[in-house]
Amino acid sequence: MRIPYRHDLLVHIDTWSWKKYHIPFRFKYFYQRAVRGWSDADVWNFCDYLADVIGGGVVELAESGVGYPPQITEADGIEYDCDSRAEWCRLLGIIASGMEAHREADFIDCDDIKEVVRREEDLIAQRDHALQLVARNFGYLWD
Repeated sequence: MRIPYRHDLLVHIDTWSWKKYHIPFRFKYFYQRAVRGWSDADVWNFCDYLADVIGGGVVELAESGVGYPPQITEADGIEYDCDSRAEWCRLLGIIASGMEAHREADFIDCDDIKEVVRREEDLIAQRDHALQLVARNFGYLWD
């Protein structure tokens, strides 16, 4: 299903010929990201795009952010993951490492197939742990 463009310019951009010039082709994706937050090219490999965005975003939060989620114990006994700025930055680092692990899992260079499978399983487990942290702390990913 195609999301309709809110701007007439994008309708015309989709009909341009991209074979002769690559600059307008890149402009199309740049403009789509500015208007809707993602481009057609991003969807081709959406998991890698999201891993890059999440990984880069949490690194920026750790470096320049000033806030962190409060230590809250819910009535059902669930505790949030951190109680200090340093602990929050450590968790953001785990998330960033997990997103990088997702990228590394695509490019494991080894001749031993058992080693490749073991390494891939480790990287996927690291990525899944990072995604669990993102899910549990999703409402706190702001500065």
